[in-house]
This record gives sequence, structure tokens and C-alpha cells, in this order.
Amino acid sequence: GLEIDHIVPVARGGKTEKKNLRVLCSTHNILAAIEVFGRGFVEQKIQQAKKENSFVGGRSKLKA
Repeated sequence: GLEIDHIVPVARGGKTEKKNLRVLCSTHNILAAIEVFGRGFVEQKIQQAKKENSFVGGRSKLKA
């Protein structure tokens, strides 16, 4: 699926503005996160999300 990605992550001071957003497939969104935060951090967050049941079929489930 496609996901909205912050070019400069919010955690690094990026804003949710049109010029800082792009559309990536879920795989490339994860790869972009690995480039910024490191593989270990991203894998830890994915495992944490799976435990919290917020991941379905390998994709993030948005909470309303």
C-alpha cells in the first residue's frame, strides 16, 4: 500500500506541510526510516507495534 511520509521526520523537526510530504510504498517508507533512525530502532518500533496489535498484515493500522 501507499503511505504518506515526512521527508524531514517530525522527530527531526519536520513539519506536516505539503512541501515536506511524499507518497511512498510501505517498503520504501520503512527503508527511509532506516536511513534516518537506523535499522535497530526501526525494527524495535515494528516489533513494539506488532505486540500492541497496531500492525495488520505487515502494514500499520491507523487508529481513528
